[in-house]
Amino acid sequence: MEAIRALDGKDKTVVVFDLDNTIYDFSLFFVPAFLSVIKIVQSEFSVSSAECISSAQQIFDDHSSIEYENVFHHLARSIGASDAHGNHWTEQLAFNKARSIRAYTGVIDCLINLHKQGILLVAYTNAPAVSAFRRLQTLGVEKLFSAMFARDESEIYGTSSDVDSLSRHQILEFQKEIADFYKFSHFFPNSQRKPNDEMMARVLECLSDHNAIFVGDSMHSDLSLCQKFRAYSVWAKYGSDMDRGLREIMLRLSPKNHEVKQVENIIPNATAECSEELQSTLEKLIREANAFRMDCRPLLARLG
Repeated sequence: MEAIRALDGKDKTVVVFDLDNTIYDFSLFFVPAFLSVIKIVQSEFSVSSAECISSAQQIFDDHSSIEYENVFHHLARSIGASDAHGNHWTEQLAFNKARSIRAYTGVIDCLINLHKQGILLVAYTNAPAVSAFRRLQTLGVEKLFSAMFARDESEIYGTSSDVDSLSRHQILEFQKEIADFYKFSHFFPNSQRKPNDEMMARVLECLSDHNAIFVGDSMHSDLSLCQKFRAYSVWAKYGSDMDRGLREIMLRLSPKNHEVKQVENIIPNATAECSEELQSTLEKLIREANAFRMDCRPLLARLG
């Protein structure tokens, strides 16, 4: 718990970023890459796209994540294809995803400039830890963050098959490397995915000596608890404007995790309508938060 407090002393500003659909468009990263492999499956075997997507949806549901990387191993076996086909399709999916990820316009510059100003950056995401870290690596921004809170990816992989057991072992080893890479990291179970009071309290406890500002695209997942815990928030509204066609496919593949939940009476401290506005929106809120904290110090000292 002391790790984040000790990063750079007290009274630092911390910006806590969601990742998917805040730094990059997850649907644009995942869906085209996935569908391109489905086309390969169709060209090699007599199976329809609808059948493939239906099978994949069941596999993702069984493993509680659309990022279960062995989906094509299971799909291959279900249609009578060889393990070699499953390996090839899995490798192709990974290659397509790495090639397709793009940050929103202006967001990388925002991260770099905040880091240069001495603002501490923290990643807090429902995405599986290793998958999230790899995306940050691909974008070249993993070193800009000081800490990471993410889902424990090892729980996605059971031990019912050799391929899953191997993946789970590799994931656990990679998560150790992430823990060594960052000054602080925590990998939480799916039962504590955002929004979760216990995890939010833990994050805020770790940031208690700092001004913390939370940034995210989802009013439900990212911002609903900010009001409850009296934390500053910025709505990355641009990330909620997902392409309708891509959104429909995401919902077909993983309805439990990508259903848009309506929330009421959530009022963020600031809103970035477009990604190009994120830096100026954050800098303005940081100035206001710091000024408020300075104004409150005499009162807090008397109360103490």
